[in-house]
Amino acid sequence: MNGDPIPCEDIIIRLIGKRQHLLPGGDVDPGMFVLRRSDEGRLSLFRRTISDIQVCKAALKKPYGAVTLHTGRVRATSYPGNRQIDVVEAEGEGTTIPGHAAMIGLPDPEIDPEAAERVASLLHKQSRNLALS
Repeated sequence: MNGDPIPCEDIIIRLIGKRQHLLPGGDVDPGMFVLRRSDEGRLSLFRRTISDIQVCKAALKKPYGAVTLHTGRVRATSYPGNRQIDVVEAEGEGTTIPGHAAMIGLPDPEIDPEAAERVASLLHKQSRNLALS
């Protein structure tokens, strides 16, 4: 992993790996943007220009859906406490899927649950559902 920033024009994919993150009517729960302990401070993503959604779908045991985000917009959003969130390369880190990336700078929900929920809500508002078919 080299952690180089992803270009602002890149679209990133966040896979929905938990059924509870897919809400009735097809919307997603903002909780999918909250860090878990296993994330180790980095939210896993994929670059749409490199990784086809079908490749991601095949590699994940049972994705329930996916959303996209615009990297430049993620960076440009004003977050609580002047938090700076970035999207960086993470090739070879935890997956063999090409185009692996990570969102960094997210608040730790155990330390600051209010900030974690607010940031997740802001990211949710930016996201767009992506069909897995």
